[in-house]
Amino acid sequence: MKIAICFRGISRSLSHTIASIEENVFKPAHEAGEVRIFTHLFDQHHIDNPRSGEKGQLNSTEHKLLNSDWEQLEAPGECLSICGFEQLQTFGDPWKDDFSSVKNLIHELHSLKQGWLAAQAWEPDVYMFLRPDLRYLQSFKPIFQQMAFGKKSGLCVPLWQGFGGCNDRFAIANSQAAARCYAQRIDWAIDYCLNTKKPLHAEKFLLYRIQKNQIPLWFMSIQGSRVRAGGVVANENYRILRESNIPVAWHALKKGFANAR
Repeated sequence: MKIAICFRGISRSLSHTIASIEENVFKPAHEAGEVRIFTHLFDQHHIDNPRSGEKGQLNSTEHKLLNSDWEQLEAPGECLSICGFEQLQTFGDPWKDDFSSVKNLIHELHSLKQGWLAAQAWEPDVYMFLRPDLRYLQSFKPIFQQMAFGKKSGLCVPLWQGFGGCNDRFAIANSQAAARCYAQRIDWAIDYCLNTKKPLHAEKFLLYRIQKNQIPLWFMSIQGSRVRAGGVVANENYRILRESNIPVAWHALKKGFANAR
């Protein structure tokens, strides 16, 4: 089994999360098959995010801790015009923070696509789409075992913090259709806003694309805590039985509900 591990975004706290990545991601992945790491990050040296309370300098060399097989650093801001930020603004600001969070989402989705495009040439069987600023609290070994025995196919996501859509923090795809649906979303961001008449919203946009492409869903119980710049761990709500998770659970039920332990 060929496993492509794709990292995206910024590495703002990788020195605090790398131990969990090595133990719960890299180790079980190497036990399950051949692994290559594809990393696209923004070459960001300073952070000022009022929504998360982060402000200060970033370690611009942390990305080297991943020992990636393919790596690309991109200057932040350049992707906004390419991805249609001005048009996306016309649909509204769901976070009411002067489009700061919308900008961050566009950057993340653009970064996600670049890593996936690089990994495609290797023709992996499995794609892991991860953020380097998450502390992964459980091992992915049971997920690899499920896939190795051919028991699950499609897109595997966490069933927590759906916010009316589908959790997009991290995911595993073991079909080309599922990987494309998850990783190429940025190309359909404007289409989503035009068709729904709603602003771009991370979780709702992901569920929209999953439903539109009829991608089978299965769920993992793995938890991941965001670690802010400086090592501050964000509070997460891992409670599954929440009204905001009903839409994604209903889609999974229709497509053949499955739960990965």
